[in-house]
Amino acid sequence: MEQKKAYKNILMLVAMLVFLFSWCSIAHAEEKSVLLKDMHMEDSNECEIWEKELKDSYGNSYSGNIVNMEASRNSYAVYNLDGEYTRFSGKIVIAEDVYTDCVMDIAIYGDGRELYSKAGLTRQTEAQDFDLDVTGVGTLEIRSSGEDSISLAEAEFTQAEERTVPPTYASLGELTVIDSVDFEQKTCLQKDTFGDLHKGRQYFKNPMTSETESYALYNLDQKYLSFSGKLIIDEESTTNCNMNVQIYLDDQLAFEQNGIGRTTEPVEVNLNVTNVKVMKIRVVGKAGYLCVVDDVLKGHDHTPGEWETETEATCDKAGKKVQRCTECKEICNTQETKALGHTPGDWETEIEATCKAEGKRVKYCTVCKKVCAEEKVDKLEHEPGDWEVESEPTCEEEGEKVRHCKVCGEICDTEAIPQTEHEPGDWEVETEATCWSEGEESVYCKYCGEWLDTREIPVLEHKQEKEWFVQEEPTCTYEGTQVKRCVYCGETIKVEKIPKTKHKFGEWVTVEGSVWNAPIVKTRICSGCFSEETKKVYAWVWVKPVVTLLVILGVLVGIIVILMRQKGIQITVANIKEFCRNGIRDIKDRSKDEESGDDIFGGTKKNEKKDKDDIF
Repeated sequence: MEQKKAYKNILMLVAMLVFLFSWCSIAHAEEKSVLLKDMHMEDSNECEIWEKELKDSYGNSYSGNIVNMEASRNSYAVYNLDGEYTRFSGKIVIAEDVYTDCVMDIAIYGDGRELYSKAGLTRQTEAQDFDLDVTGVGTLEIRSSGEDSISLAEAEFTQAEERTVPPTYASLGELTVIDSVDFEQKTCLQKDTFGDLHKGRQYFKNPMTSETESYALYNLDQKYLSFSGKLIIDEESTTNCNMNVQIYLDDQLAFEQNGIGRTTEPVEVNLNVTNVKVMKIRVVGKAGYLCVVDDVLKGHDHTPGEWETETEATCDKAGKKVQRCTECKEICNTQETKALGHTPGDWETEIEATCKAEGKRVKYCTVCKKVCAEEKVDKLEHEPGDWEVESEPTCEEEGEKVRHCKVCGEICDTEAIPQTEHEPGDWEVETEATCWSEGEESVYCKYCGEWLDTREIPVLEHKQEKEWFVQEEPTCTYEGTQVKRCVYCGETIKVEKIPKTKHKFGEWVTVEGSVWNAPIVKTRICSGCFSEETKKVYAWVWVKPVVTLLVILGVLVGIIVILMRQKGIQITVANIKEFCRNGIRDIKDRSKDEESGDDIFGGTKKNEKKDKDDIF
């Protein structure tokens, strides 16, 4: 019995362990995570979501879920969590391409409260893990400053099972400044003289060596319950700076701190500002700059009232109900109400079914009149008509005949028509016949082009060329030869003689005789056969006597000219004619005297008288 009890206890223990393990697995599985890159940024400056790979100086790689922040430009990112998350975890990474001597700072705030801060990050800093409790946080801020960029990798939020109402808060930078002197405000990461990081900067400037006053008046408008912050000295202040701070609530001094210098640790301020309308911060000092940082103004804690319906649920849309604060009436919680669901009516025909297409019938909701259910109606049967030839059969393919539906015209039945026989076309010459070889021709089916038969084409007779071909050119010595050949094979079919050509003689050349010694003998030679032809020319026989006569006449004229010059007679054509005429007459007279026996030199009176007239 005891052994059985022991087995029973062991089995119960195992069952309990299995149950606990299953419950833990289910609880863990129900935790829903949201990647940082998928969260909506309510506000941001110089932030970028990277899909590319990021590497640090230690060779570690990160990809896909990276938010890169340009710290050199005071980058920041603001997320509205609205109390719906419990954890925020990830890694802070310095990329390998950051310059060696650059320094960066980063801090994370939840509703103005510091959750995480890390100063002095460099390229040599390993990736920093963080895991923060953000339960009930409404607004999450991530801020960076420095000389290069800084990245958040593998960061994600764990969603809460139930929303926690976030507190109401504000910072001094969100208030209206009624009046100020030597004052400046800026929301950024501020480092004190001890190297610690702080959020925001309410900047009071008293740089003179003698004491001066600076102040700022804030309008709280009776909205807040408490104020907290820290007073620090800026790094730009000199070593001998001395600052006195006073805080007034509606003109009543509520806080005072004197002698704040560079070596003074941050001074914490916590004030009750319930029903306060105006807060004044007054700074009196010299050679320094005082900053109010980590400033938070808290409102009252919300007290949720009863659930109120804000949007009524309908058949197909969810509704919405809210809880409002019983004091300020601000919405504390929101909850979705499920859609009511449709109340279907009777089936109604939406589309009539035919033999061509399916029909459709639907049910409409009796409340919203929207379609809440639908189903198909099967097609009707076709009503076939007569057979019709769709495509004629050929010798290559079967034909097809169909029957169409009499109602919709769609094809109901299909049947094949057998192939037909080949039909020969015209004979086609494959190889031309010539005078030395046979040709070949074939016949094909006129429809499909398939070969059916082949036959020879007989040898052709010689076909004579139209033009004569000169085989041997004729010369002046021999006859030529011309032929006609077959245009196919080139064989000689007909031969004819070509008559001799005429001699092609050159120019006549004188080989014997001259114009003084006639006749002249001339020859010429044929350029083709070099035969010679000779002839005698008598045309120049008259040249010699004519030239002799002209010479005699020239001598006579010369003598006459000489005699006329001796007589002093002017030489003209007329005088020459007259001189010749008298000479001839004198010769005649002398010939008469000789006939009469008188001495031509003795003469008589008669002759003497004639002598007087003689020109000689």
